[in-house]
Amino acid sequence: MHKLMSVVLLSFAALSSSYVHADELEDAQAWGAMLTDAIQQKTKVNLKKRTEYKEIKKFLKENQCPGIKYEGYLIGEEQQYFYLIGSKGKEVIIGRHFKAPVVDGVIALDSAQSSTKGCLSLGPKKPDASAMFATHLQPYPNEFHLLQSNIHAVTLYIGTKSGMFVVKEGKMYLSESK
Repeated sequence: MHKLMSVVLLSFAALSSSYVHADELEDAQAWGAMLTDAIQQKTKVNLKKRTEYKEIKKFLKENQCPGIKYEGYLIGEEQQYFYLIGSKGKEVIIGRHFKAPVVDGVIALDSAQSSTKGCLSLGPKKPDASAMFATHLQPYPNEFHLLQSNIHAVTLYIGTKSGMFVVKEGKMYLSESK
């Protein structure tokens, strides 16, 4: 009976893990789509008009990648996030972008998360390139991968702890699943 219970619990844990996996990917896809829309519609935040401008400026000075220009975006309604998206010409920038929750209208920079631990540019997409490759230390790709794939019209292959993910045409999935 004890072995049977262990098998049931392990099976439940595996199923639960799949749901967490699906939820994380769905959330990343949703936020990535909203972020893509905000950037394409040029709805960036005028950082100088924010009450947190000095804190944002200090945060960037301490965390930004050299040679990267950052712009801010407020995304979401019920749950809102402030994104700092890095760009450098036509380069596909995987890391470092930033995301911070907005609590009661105030950007919580002390809770900001980085898209990656380091700075990573894949360079500009070459006209004959159909895909680009990067690794990510987290279990799953995030909204920044989807954003870069969308705005540069390139398929990204993201190697993660959970396997190789394909990011293209607004979707992210394990390479074995399609």
